Amino acid sequence: MMGSNTTKLITRLGAILLFLNLVACTAPRPEAPPATLQAVLAGSEIWQAIDQSQVTVLQEQPLGTGELLLYQWQNEAAETCLAAAYVIDINGQWQTHDTFRTACHADKGFVAAYSGNSTAESPYGPTRDTIAYGVSDHGHAVRVAWADGQVSYVPLQNGSFLVARNGRMDVQRVELLDEANNLIEVEDWGTTLN
Repeated sequence: MMGSNTTKLITRLGAILLFLNLVACTAPRPEAPPATLQAVLAGSEIWQAIDQSQVTVLQEQPLGTGELLLYQWQNEAAETCLAAAYVIDINGQWQTHDTFRTACHADKGFVAAYSGNSTAESPYGPTRDTIAYGVSDHGHAVRVAWADGQVSYVPLQNGSFLVARNGRMDVQRVELLDEANNLIEVEDWGTTLN
């Protein structure tokens, strides 16, 4: 009789432990930035003269084992500054892996940039992705022409765009489009779309 009760107790304890293990495995990742991004970048040299309360995260996208973020702020000259960062979660702590920054600009119109180097996971893996990013106070979408001939159509979100491609490559051109896909403005680094 005692063996039967012990077996039931062990079975129940096993079920409870299994349930707790499943709950732990499905727990959400640490809260995504902006709060965490600000904490991670607090020591970075690009943040030394920035009022971190003025930073706005425009977009967040999962990428590889981390998050790709596009954010902006205003500098002391009231210019808008734009940057993208690749952050990874290492043992429950968000850490900045790569940061790309554009020149600050007074005109809040159309600004496009790309990460000349790949966002890298090194030492956690090989170089992986190249990103194109930017902001616009008008337009509906952008068309990004990559050096390998591929074209990405990216609708604006929060007045911004952010797109990643696998591998190292240049962006040849970014076209700002209206709702009818008519060309509004172009940032051209060397080629023409057909």
